[in-house]
Amino acid sequence: MKSDKKNDHGDGIRNITVKLAGGSGTALAGAVAGDILRFLLQIVLGRALGAGGYGLYSLGFGLVTAVGQFITFGLQDGVVRFCALYSGEGDGRRLKGVVYVALVITGLGGLIAAVILFFLTGPVCRFLFHKDELAVIFKILLIFLPFCGLTRILACIARSLQKITVYTVIQYLFHPAVNLLTVLALTAFTLTPAGAGWSATIAWVVVAFAGGWMVLRSCPALLEPVVPVYEIRKLMGFSFPVFLTGLSYIVATQCDRVVLGALVPAGELGVYNAASRVAIQSWFFLQVLGTIFAPVISDLHNRGRMDELASLYRTVTRWTVTLTMPVTIVFVVFAGEVMSMFGADFAGGGTILTLLAVFYFTSTVAGPATLMLTMTGRPVIQLINSMVIIIITVVLNLLLARMYGTLGAAFATGLSVVVSTVLRLVEVYYLYRIHPFNMDYIKPFLAGAAAAGVAAVVRRALPEVVWPLIAFALFLCYILVLSVTGFSAEDRQVFAAGRKRVGFLHKNR
Repeated sequence: MKSDKKNDHGDGIRNITVKLAGGSGTALAGAVAGDILRFLLQIVLGRALGAGGYGLYSLGFGLVTAVGQFITFGLQDGVVRFCALYSGEGDGRRLKGVVYVALVITGLGGLIAAVILFFLTGPVCRFLFHKDELAVIFKILLIFLPFCGLTRILACIARSLQKITVYTVIQYLFHPAVNLLTVLALTAFTLTPAGAGWSATIAWVVVAFAGGWMVLRSCPALLEPVVPVYEIRKLMGFSFPVFLTGLSYIVATQCDRVVLGALVPAGELGVYNAASRVAIQSWFFLQVLGTIFAPVISDLHNRGRMDELASLYRTVTRWTVTLTMPVTIVFVVFAGEVMSMFGADFAGGGTILTLLAVFYFTSTVAGPATLMLTMTGRPVIQLINSMVIIIITVVLNLLLARMYGTLGAAFATGLSVVVSTVLRLVEVYYLYRIHPFNMDYIKPFLAGAAAAGVAAVVRRALPEVVWPLIAFALFLCYILVLSVTGFSAEDRQVFAAGRKRVGFLHKNR
């Protein structure tokens, strides 16, 4: 009897894992495509604008998108949590109320913030950043502020209702695709930093309207003629502490650039921004898998299925490390070559890329620990974490960036990431006795060490071989070592599900 119960429990874990992997497959495919588009966009901008122009544009774009994260007031996580709960309970009135409140607050917040910042732009650009030419770019980019916030909420609505395809298109594909097409069109003439700003603004406006149409079409429950129930206090009571928690992510990704914007010339800032945008791809798989895992955390925790939650946490973390490892190795081994893709002005940024890539990778070893705290109702702990990380990040950047410039900013940002990772990993274990480590966790590190060694030997023995071919050999070696060490039962079920899906698509062509 106990054996049967144990088998049923194991089957439940495997079924949820495969279901999760199915959603992850859709999200990963779209996210990879979107990331490629964004990377191509940055290369086009870097080559067209040069390091100086790219530095000005990136500073303005980074500041406005950071404000765009502020104006959601944490409602992104609130929408995911409460829409998922009310949808599962079949409570259409409260579901509709959450959607309406989130959209109205975000839209009005973005509009008010854009107006206020428009009048502050001149003094801020002149006295804080000492770059008068930044003002025009910043004012253009402020136009997209409310549309950027609304798009994020729309994506979270789709995500909470498990409309993964809609979520993937809105979150990952629309904006980089429209932006890239607009930039290429402007490049045919003469692209300026202001022109790049108009391109980004047009893209966000298009995405907001198209995303709204997609959400309404795919979620008919939102169109049902029911009177919404507004639980503003409950929604904001959860969302606002999460909003304060999210400050740590904004500070971690923007503080270095803001400090450098006030300390170094636009050219150096452009090189650092390019290196940072490449290195932060080490968070790519963590974010994508985390978006799929978040509603599952809330659901399993509410039903008290902690063993299954622990198993899924280990699985998602291992997948994250496994997928991130070869990308990070490429960034480290071929740092100079990757930076040269942006143009000759950026070739000297290899050291910065190496440092940031390694530091950002360390955050993947804890997996979605932040979501484990947020989606299990621990916003106060997250708030305390955020305050600690914000203080550490700001202080380190002010000290190290002032003393050592861009290298100091890279060290400051990286150290704050390491502290944040260790802190949340310890807290998850203390609260739930859950950690992401098992013997399977070691396999991607063994494969990564072998692949990096092979790449280094081949590069030294055959210096005339172009680096993309060596990088491709690195990936093949990594996959080979993983195959030799063996895949887990969850991995094999995911592969089987993937083969069935491919076979189904081929059969119905």
